[in-house]
Amino acid sequence: MMEWFVQSVADVATRLLNESFSIDVRSRDDGEDIDAHWQIHVATQKFENAFIRLRMALECPASKTRIWANEATILVEGSPPTEHPHVYLMCNQLVEAVGDELLSRGDSEQSADRDCRLAIRSLFKMKPSAAAEADELFATAFATSPRGLYLAWRAQCLTIMKAERYSSNSDALKEQAEALCAHALELEPNNAMVLATVANTQGQLFRNHESSYGLAKRAVQLNPSNPMAWWALSSSSVYIGDTDASLRHAIQASRLVTTLPNKFWWDNQLFGSALVAGKLKLALAFAKECHAQNPSFRPPLRYLVALYANMELKRDAEKAISLLQDLEPDFSVSRLINDKAYPASLIHKAPGLNLDGLRAFS
Repeated sequence: MMEWFVQSVADVATRLLNESFSIDVRSRDDGEDIDAHWQIHVATQKFENAFIRLRMALECPASKTRIWANEATILVEGSPPTEHPHVYLMCNQLVEAVGDELLSRGDSEQSADRDCRLAIRSLFKMKPSAAAEADELFATAFATSPRGLYLAWRAQCLTIMKAERYSSNSDALKEQAEALCAHALELEPNNAMVLATVANTQGQLFRNHESSYGLAKRAVQLNPSNPMAWWALSSSSVYIGDTDASLRHAIQASRLVTTLPNKFWWDNQLFGSALVAGKLKLALAFAKECHAQNPSFRPPLRYLVALYANMELKRDAEKAISLLQDLEPDFSVSRLINDKAYPASLIHKAPGLNLDGLRAFS
C-alpha cells in the first residue's frame, strides 16, 4: 500500500506541475542518475495502523540546498488516501515553491514560465496597471513557448479586467478573449488549468453558463487536485442553479489553497456561494476575510455594502461605499442595484437579502 501511495502522490504532483509549467518532469528509478535542476522527494511512514505520515521536499542537487519541505499526517480509511485534501494541498504548495524558485533562480530555458508566474503575481494584485502588465507578460510567455496554458491565463486576465471594470471597451475584450479561448483549447484540450480558466471566461465574460459548467466539470474530472478547477465548477454551478453544490465545490477548492498566496481569490468564491445559498452571516464572514487579504479587490466590497445594509450596519455600509468609491470613482448604490451590466448580479439571487435597506443609501 505504501509503495502505491508514494507513486500516486508523485502522479498528483507531476500532473499539477505539467499543467502549470513547461518544465520537464521525469521519474527516477532506483539507482538511475538524472541530471536534474531540481529533485522532488516523497517519503511516507505508517504508524498506529490508521495514519500515514507524508513528507515532500524540493531540493537543488547542484547547490545541495533544500528549497521547500512539508509534512502531513493523514488518516487511512481502507484504501491509500491519495485523494485526501492534505495530499492535494502539499502538491499545490510544491507548485508554488517551484514557481518561486523559477523567479529567483530559473535559467533562460524557463523564461516562458517565469513570465507566466510574474504575470499571475501581477494579475492578482487586482490593480489596473498590474493587470495590463500581466496581459503583456502572458503574451510574451506564449511568444516564447506556444502553449494553450498561457493563452488561457491571458483570457482569464481579460475576464478579470472586465469584471473589475479596468476597461470600458468590453466588446474588444470579448472578441480577443474568444479567440484566445478557442486557440487554448485547440492546443491543450486535456489541461485542467486551461479548461478551468477558459470555463471562468465563458461564464464570467460571455455568460455562457452551460459551456462554463461543462468545461469546469471536465477540469475537475481530469485533475481533482487543481483548485482552479473546483473554483470554476463552483462559479458555474451558481449560474445553473445548483447553489448547494456551488458551496461544496468552493469549500473543496479552499481546502487546497489554505496556505497559498492569493487565497482571497478562493474566499471570493466562498462568499459568493454562501450568499446565493442564503447563508448571509457566513457570506459576510468570507467577504470580510477576502477584503482583508486584498483591499484593492472590488467584488467583496460590492457585496459587503449589500450585506451590511441588509443587517442594518449603517456605519460599516457607509465605510464600504467610501472605500469602493476610492477604487471605482463612478460607483453608486443605484448602479449596484439597478445596472444589470454591473458585476454584482448575485445580490439579486441571494435568498433573504433585502435590498430595501440598501436603497436607503442611494
